[in-house]
Formats: sequence, C-alpha cells, structure tokens
Amino acid sequence: MESSVVFNEKRIELPDFLVGESRRKKYVLDASVVFKWYYKKNETDLYSADILYNFLNSHQYILIAPQLLIYEILNAFRLKDEITSETIDLIISELYDIIIILEADKVLLKKAFLYSRLLNISVYDGIYIALSEKFDAPLITSDKKLYKSGENLPHKVIMLSDFLDK
Repeated sequence: MESSVVFNEKRIELPDFLVGESRRKKYVLDASVVFKWYYKKNETDLYSADILYNFLNSHQYILIAPQLLIYEILNAFRLKDEITSETIDLIISELYDIIIILEADKVLLKKAFLYSRLLNISVYDGIYIALSEKFDAPLITSDKKLYKSGENLPHKVIMLSDFLDK
C-alpha cells in the first residue's frame, strides 16, 4: 500500500488518514460517475450524480479513485469544445481537493490485470475493481458492463442509479 498520498495539496500518511477517518464510509468512484458532475448534456442518472456530489461536499464520505480517473475525465472533455481550459483547470483542482487520487503500485496493477482477464473487462476498469478490493470500499459506476462484470464479486459494485438505495 502507498505510504502517503497528496490530498488537498498536502502529503499525508495514508494509513493514519484512513484510520482517523474510519467513521466515514469509503467509496471508489469511476470516471463514468465523476464525468456527470461536470457535463450534463445527453447524460443519464444526473439526479443520483448530483446527490452523490452534494454528499461528497458535505464530507460524509471518503472518495477514492486511481489517477487514471483524471486522464479519463480529461480525455472525455477533449472533444467538448464548450469546455474551456479555465473550466478544465477548475475541474482538475476540485477533483484533487475532494477525491483521494492514488497512483497505482505494482500490486494494484497486477490485480487490475487479473481482474481484466477474469471478468473480461479492460485493465482500465480492472484498476477500479482492484482499488475497491484494496480498500474494501464499494465501487460506484454508471457503466452497465462494469457493473454486470463485477456484480458477483465479494466487494460491491453499485450502479450510480442505485446509490440512493444503499
């Protein structure tokens, strides 16, 4: 496990932080959920995404994601001409402020690869499942294929649309 992470522009010891924050529920988020916070056009489950975002801003949960999430969000906005560079700067800053963004280590990458083969999913999706397992935290997604692939795992994969029911 990583010994420290950068959160709110400060380096913190991860085990100490998570122990100190053990009262709050942890979730792993994938890019399909986070994208809905910033782009509403032709998206579904916006109500659930907004509720999750509001819960997040009230500090009810600890949200964890791999650094891959940032790349996926930026890639999704690459062809959205209405999204300005200034907006992207704000999005990146906010994501680093409200989500614990982790770099993948060797163990996590190996797990992601194993999950990709076992579940017939991309290694990109496998990293979210591996992170969910590592932190014993449910993964929230709006990707139906990822949800179906992970629904029989011991650690939960929750559809964003079902989040309010959990």
